[in-house]
Amino acid sequence: MFTVLFRILSVLLILSWVPLLLIPKSVITRKFLFHRFYWIGLGALYFITLFFFGWEINWLSLIIPSISGIREVFTHENLPLLAWLHMLIGNLFFGRWIANHGFKKGYFLFPFLLVTMFIGPAGLAMYMLYDQKKQSERARRRARKEAIEG
Repeated sequence: MFTVLFRILSVLLILSWVPLLLIPKSVITRKFLFHRFYWIGLGALYFITLFFFGWEINWLSLIIPSISGIREVFTHENLPLLAWLHMLIGNLFFGRWIANHGFKKGYFLFPFLLVTMFIGPAGLAMYMLYDQKKQSERARRRARKEAIEG
């Protein structure tokens, strides 16, 4: 059961990246990945998985962490499923945010989404640096234009 659930969740979440990477501006992608019920469903799925497979884990040892407490949590047999699910959902959420934000600005997003798929926070940081650079360029162009016109 555990292995089957792990595979099903992995395939479901990894397949969610396909439309985001290949057809990000399509109506299907926007209705599917940007719909609140999709995210409510993922949150419920995460909570149910956490409830059924994480109840044995001594989570209290993470409140005031110690090396031995963290070691105990990380050696639990169910933690890989929970950590993997946490990472996949988090990275997908980062990707969705990048896509939503970047579409409004007309950016080419594939490289940022690809990095985010594999290492979420790094992709998000790269995108945010890119966005900051683009905003600075726009501000400089605006200032030059106003100086010329003014």
